[in-house]
Amino acid sequence: MLSEKEKELLGLKDERKDFYFKVENTVIDEEVFDNIYEAHLFVILSRYCNNSQIAYPSLETLAKKCYCSKPTLIKAIKGLEAKGYIKRVQRYDKEKNSYNTTVYTVKNIVDPVKQINKGSKGDLQGVVNDINKGSKGDLHKEEQYKNNNIKKNNIRSSSVDESTQPQLDEKAIEFRNDVTELRNIIINATGENPVNVDMVFTPCTYRGIIKPLLAKIKASKFLMGEKETKPKLHTFVRQERLKEILAGLYDGFEKKKTAEIIHVEDLQDKARREKEQEEFERMLGL
Repeated sequence: MLSEKEKELLGLKDERKDFYFKVENTVIDEEVFDNIYEAHLFVILSRYCNNSQIAYPSLETLAKKCYCSKPTLIKAIKGLEAKGYIKRVQRYDKEKNSYNTTVYTVKNIVDPVKQINKGSKGDLQGVVNDINKGSKGDLHKEEQYKNNNIKKNNIRSSSVDESTQPQLDEKAIEFRNDVTELRNIIINATGENPVNVDMVFTPCTYRGIIKPLLAKIKASKFLMGEKETKPKLHTFVRQERLKEILAGLYDGFEKKKTAEIIHVEDLQDKARREKEQEEFERMLGL
């Protein structure tokens, strides 16, 4: 241990301020995570849960803090849940009949080595006696016992208490099923990677229009992806395209051409939309 004078001579001084929050030593000392994203996410959630024990950051915020994409973040969240290191509960808004925020809480990580030493003094004494026997067989059994505890610690199930989960009514369940069906149609019709679809697919966009929208899409071979020319992803997610679908512009298997007089302003607006479409697809890497 250096004295204060030695620290001063060496120029050692911790000038950090407001940097205190709790993270177990096990997070650093033991290999308890599958990848860096799980480790970073656990530290971030520990920071957010430091004072009130709960936190409700958005997926966008967590992805930004973890320097990763939303799909990678979701995979990390599920990994921590599976290990029992965090728990999350979605809060349900009865007035809006939908989920609004997700509440997170961080659990204690049990040191796999210390886990072995749990129990009564008699148990501990037994372990000591077994080790002191010095036989290779006993040492091998102890090593197996350690490994089994470590494996169990890493594959703990994140069982959710159903009594704490909000119950969906029939309309919410029906809407969820319709949205799932629409997502699957979009993936199949466009041939897009599900990850790209999930980046722009927001279920709340279709609230109030999901039934007639599905009916219009199913009535169009073009929108169902059954024609040689496939629909683009933006056809199903942009508001103006959804209005076109509901207005019947895609009835008869492909987008109808109207005989209306085209004004210069319409051409300019069309050019602007096409430019936005190109930028949108370039952003998605299409």
